[in-house]
Amino acid sequence: MSYMTRALTGTATALALTGSVWAHALAQEPAGTEPLALSDHVWVVLQGQPGAQSNVGIVVGSRGALVIDSGLGSRNGAILADVARRLAPGRTTLYVAATHFHPEHMMGESGFPDSAIVVRSVGQQLDIDATGAAEGRGVVELFRQMPNRAADMEGAVYRTPDMLFEGDALIDLGGIRVRLMELGPAHTRGDVGFDVEGDGVVFTGDVAMDSPIGIRSARFTSAPSSASAWLASLERLMALRPRHVVPSHGPLGDASMIEKHRAFMTAVRDRVGALKRQRQTADQVASTVTAELAEQHEVPEEIAGNAARLFYNELP
Repeated sequence: MSYMTRALTGTATALALTGSVWAHALAQEPAGTEPLALSDHVWVVLQGQPGAQSNVGIVVGSRGALVIDSGLGSRNGAILADVARRLAPGRTTLYVAATHFHPEHMMGESGFPDSAIVVRSVGQQLDIDATGAAEGRGVVELFRQMPNRAADMEGAVYRTPDMLFEGDALIDLGGIRVRLMELGPAHTRGDVGFDVEGDGVVFTGDVAMDSPIGIRSARFTSAPSSASAWLASLERLMALRPRHVVPSHGPLGDASMIEKHRAFMTAVRDRVGALKRQRQTADQVASTVTAELAEQHEVPEEIAGNAARLFYNELP
């Protein structure tokens, strides 16, 4: 991959970079962008505040800071970079990473200083290469056509990653470490979760939210979702026993948010398996699962049906 300046593979790879100069002329942060402190090291800019089209995480250590989801376009990215600068004065290293490749989570990179270290998973880069960056098609074009997104999309680009990892990676910010975990293919091929070690804070992206609305049309991803991989990722996130869960969108929560999603996916898997063994068709199974489980688990009918079809295609 010619775009890589350095590749990282394997589990628990350390990204302990030092010496980067955090010097950039940043836009003045507008009134109303007030990050919420979750722990001694973690803040969240809630969706809807200036710069944030999703919940944005900022993790600060003694040497550097990490921004999780960079907003949409250079203007919003600059706002979030300035919030990070205010929370981490004097730090030498700034990292920026994303929960997945969708524009409102990643395309604010262009508003960050040139010295910022862009960290991306292999899965995310594959998503960008397949459907993200091509003009005239894919999710970028979809966002450009949205009236409420068009202005922010002007000049929005995906930066070339400085660090590319596969599996897990570990960013050492000085006194606090953040584990990046590839969770896809779920909502996208390149879903990434973030565990702020020791602080009990986990960023789940669209893999676990207040409602599992991430189980939706394939037009938003370059690879088919895997229900089995999704469930395995939920089980991995639950094993972390977080005190604070920060999803991409919607209200913040605790471990019960992940458990709610895990319980729904487990119920769908078990019911689909039983019905498929009865030789029911995919349409019959989706209809039954929707009728039985959507209301019980407080899930939209479309989402229950989509989850059922995913499991139907995977189970023997």
